[in-house]
Amino acid sequence: MPLYSDIAEVLEGKECAQVEEDLGNMIVDEFIQQRTPNTPLKTVLLCESPHVYEICHGHALAGSAGRKVTNALRHVHNMPNAPQNIPVIDNQDAVGCLLMHSTPHPVLDSLGIMNVSRLPLQKDPYCRRIRQDDDYRRLLCVFNKIRERAQTGTHELNFRWPINGDAPLRTVMVVVRELSRRLRELPNNTLVIPCGHFARNFLRKAECEQRRQWSEPLRCGLQSLPHPIRWSTMNGQWSDLPCYIRHLLTLICTRAFCLPAA
Repeated sequence: MPLYSDIAEVLEGKECAQVEEDLGNMIVDEFIQQRTPNTPLKTVLLCESPHVYEICHGHALAGSAGRKVTNALRHVHNMPNAPQNIPVIDNQDAVGCLLMHSTPHPVLDSLGIMNVSRLPLQKDPYCRRIRQDDDYRRLLCVFNKIRERAQTGTHELNFRWPINGDAPLRTVMVVVRELSRRLRELPNNTLVIPCGHFARNFLRKAECEQRRQWSEPLRCGLQSLPHPIRWSTMNGQWSDLPCYIRHLLTLICTRAFCLPAA
């Protein structure tokens, strides 16, 4: 995998094979492939990076953020002009778990999930041996700095900290290249929705670096969509939901059921 060799170049003190052995179990499954024969992938939620629950389960959005997404999706049957007899999502598991176990639902069948970074950017998911290794400790410090900077909402991802020379900028480019590679694997008509400042900033960076021309532009109304952990999914009527949740569900359902655009 190119990611391991790129990380080895940033670390300088590790061989590619060693990096793969040390970090290979930190890569989790994503949902960027068509899962049912008659339902193509229509919409992909782009999040930040795996965390503890994702590493334990082995796939994206397996924890509290994934449950927030599921709680939001459970409101699709309340959507005005929703298709007749749309099934209720009565399972409260994290959305990543629903996709992993192929829970049948027309909305879930058309939904994908991917992270900007395939490796965790926070230190908590890593074992003590990795956290205490000098090379990896510096890498995790850089990951944390990148995460803090990219979450601020700034459009720039330039770094000038005295941390291992140019390691921050080189690490940013490792993440960007890996994200760009996976974005190119998506069907041309797939809509990618960035969740949070971090995802939005790195998606812009990936588009800029690869000069990728999206077949469908990102909807400006979703530019304020926060990370799922911050979603407010109150129980109640459709009108009780935050505007960004209603907009997201409308967009997902419109694409899942090929409804006329609102």
